[in-house]
Parts: sequence; C-alpha cells; structure tokens
Amino acid sequence: MVKSASKKLGYHYCSVDTFMQIIENKTLWLSHSRTMNDKLECVYILDILKQVIEDVNYQDNSEKSILNEIEKSCKNNVDYPYIISLSKNKDLLSQWRAYGDNGKGVAIGLDLSKIPHKDLLGNGDPASNIIIDEVCYKTKTIYSILKKMLETIPYLTDKYIERKPIVEYICQFIKILSAFTKNSTFSEEKEYRICYFPCYRYLLKNLYKENVEIEQHLDLKFRTKNSEIISYFEYNFSDDVVSEIVLGPTTRVNKNQLTLFLSQYLPNIKIKNKIIDSKIPLTY
Repeated sequence: MVKSASKKLGYHYCSVDTFMQIIENKTLWLSHSRTMNDKLECVYILDILKQVIEDVNYQDNSEKSILNEIEKSCKNNVDYPYIISLSKNKDLLSQWRAYGDNGKGVAIGLDLSKIPHKDLLGNGDPASNIIIDEVCYKTKTIYSILKKMLETIPYLTDKYIERKPIVEYICQFIKILSAFTKNSTFSEEKEYRICYFPCYRYLLKNLYKENVEIEQHLDLKFRTKNSEIISYFEYNFSDDVVSEIVLGPTTRVNKNQLTLFLSQYLPNIKIKNKIIDSKIPLTY
C-alpha cells in the first residue's frame, strides 16, 4: 500500500507532446478504465469473487442469498473508475515501447505523497476523492482479501436488520479493489494507480432532471483516440508533484530546450539533477 507520509515515486510514460500538455496545464488525464489496454480491466476480479463465493458455502439461506446478490450486483456494475497508470520502474523497456513513443518519449516521475489521496485501506486525506495505491497481481492475495470480507456477512447480518446496506458496503469495497487487481501477466509493469470514482448520479442528473447533493467532483471531458470517443477527467497538480524527468532511450529532446521549458512552466522546482537519461542502449 502507498503510505501518504513517505515519498513514493510513480513514473508516467508518455510521448513528448503529451508530456508538454501535462506540464503546461499541470493536469493529469484520468481515463475511463474500460478504454484501457487490458480487456479485463476492473472485471478480472469477478472470476476470483465467484470462486470465493463457492468456497465460503454458507448454509444459512439468508446469507447464501446475500452472496448471490453481491455477485449479481458486481457483475452488473457500470460505475467504473477513471484511472491514470504509473510504474515504480523509471526505465523499463516494455513501458517505453508501449507508452513512451517507442523510446522517444518521457517518463514523468511524480511524488505521490504530494497528491492528496486515500489508499485502499482508507488511510490518508479524508476529504480527498482520489485513491492511490499499488496494483496487486497475486490472485491468492485478492482471494484472501475477498474471503475475509465475505466472512463478515454473519456479523453484519446480526448488526443490520436490512440487507441492502450490507450488499452496498461489500460491493463498494469490491468495486474499489477491482481497480487495483490485474492478471499476473502484467506484473512487470509494477503499477501504481491514481483512481477517481465519480458520482454517476451527478453525471446523469441532467438526464433525470434531479437535484442531487454530492461530494466534490471533477468535470467530465471527452477526447478521441484511434477513432474512439474516450471520457476522462482532468486532475490538477502542484509544481512540487513533479520530482524528475526521465528521457527515453531514443530521445530527440534537447536538454537545454527542456530546461527552458521546465523553468517557465515549473518555476518553483529546482531543475538541477531532475533530468535523467535512460540507461537502455537502444539506437533505432
């Protein structure tokens, strides 16, 4: 888990054009999770959940019914989060190839402790609606977490007369956990995620003509990528969030020009020693 009090760096690999937009506007783009590269994004956890439900095997009909309702609700979930991905690794060849313009791009080192957020356990800034934590690639770990959660059902049924708050509480937990659960084949990425879970009632309020009181929210925006329409949110950050800049192994960036650029758009940070060259020996 990311500890808010300590310095944790996450590296966002991108093209030079995207890098300049991020720095000029001091914004990160958090995109809809179902438009990302992994086709099982936020749904991979469902297979693990199904296995846990089979293994828990409550005898009480009421508790069995709650398990079935939880599984059904999670399968029908459409409240997907908005995500920006970062890596613990500042110089990873697969990341340069996939996201860093085939090595010509940049990896922006972000100090996650400078971004107001909570982690998966709820630690951190209580006023923030941003969650930052590490992605888990171990099925056994996720299985264990889900099993412990579902094993609280008998206790919760004793405490609450109505089942609705029980189902909602557990489904909300699983929804958040799903954003930080991926197949082990992606483990090389060593990913951190910045996640935003929007209030979908707010997004749809104009459709239903409702007056809805909600928590602080970001404004929904849209862009195109590979002829697709992608919804996203912009998240503003302060100068001190940018900790270092890593230039790709086949970079064409002139360091003097980069220094001038950073001096203008990040005037409050010390540039010396913040620009780092990739150590990967690529020549194409």
